[in-house]
Amino acid sequence: MKERMHGEGPLLYIAQPDLPLPKRPMQSVYTTLPSNLSSERRREELKSFHESSIEEKIDYLLDVPRDYFQLRCQVITATKSYRGNIEAKRDDRIEMKLSGNRRQTIPVEDIQEIRLLSL
Repeated sequence: MKERMHGEGPLLYIAQPDLPLPKRPMQSVYTTLPSNLSSERRREELKSFHESSIEEKIDYLLDVPRDYFQLRCQVITATKSYRGNIEAKRDDRIEMKLSGNRRQTIPVEDIQEIRLLSL
């Protein structure tokens, strides 16, 4: 019995035309992280939200696209705790939108901690 070779095309018709094989586009460009970054620098880039400073957390929450979702957070000060969305940062104050469409302005230096609650 004759073994089939993988190089043969399918024999579907009695007379098949000799057509050139189509070129398959392959991925020709790819990117990777630069390998010359130190391990400490990579760790800083991959730092989690909980390990970030208060300023970094505020910047992160302000950079989230509002069209997709809003990150609810809890801002804890020495006297009170606020739950809502951080809307803006002006000078050394943040503006939060609390439940019931109330707005609260909080000085950044009074903030002790920021926790993520939900999307």
